[in-house]
Amino acid sequence: MTAKPHKWRDCAWKRAIADGARDAIAYFMPDLASDMDASREVTAISGMELPVKDSDSDKGMLVSDVFLNVPVTGGEDWNIACLVEQQHEPDKDFAGRIFGSWIRLRASRPTGRATAFAIYTGDSKDVNFYTETCYGFKAFIEFRTFHLTSYGVEELREDKRPFVRVMYAGRLSI
Repeated sequence: MTAKPHKWRDCAWKRAIADGARDAIAYFMPDLASDMDASREVTAISGMELPVKDSDSDKGMLVSDVFLNVPVTGGEDWNIACLVEQQHEPDKDFAGRIFGSWIRLRASRPTGRATAFAIYTGDSKDVNFYTETCYGFKAFIEFRTFHLTSYGVEELREDKRPFVRVMYAGRLSI
């Protein structure tokens, strides 16, 4: 563990998702998992990373999101932006950050289909949508958010699906 535990926890989650992408998708997005092409690999999308702020505090630290290219049957590829926030206090900017991640993904891959999901450990329950308005322009996005605190430890301990082990470890850490 490092002197910056918040950064370490975010990185651990994101590494687990990137390394176990198929299992993570099967757990978080079973509808997409049923359309995945098993003969092709799920791969990370490079070049999407943002620089990590170097900070001595947990506040304001930026850790790269996970961006995946998911091959689906029929030859098409879907793209996923995944944001993980390992924190214990409410975060009013959380939904805006997943919106920004999704926008970056769409801008870099305009011909592919794009979706997003987020894993959140804070207490706020209204972090799965984002709205922005400015002089007649209105953007609204709703995305899947998995609130780790809503899963019981016993429920996760009993579930033997591969990515649930990661969820279980994460639940024990908070």
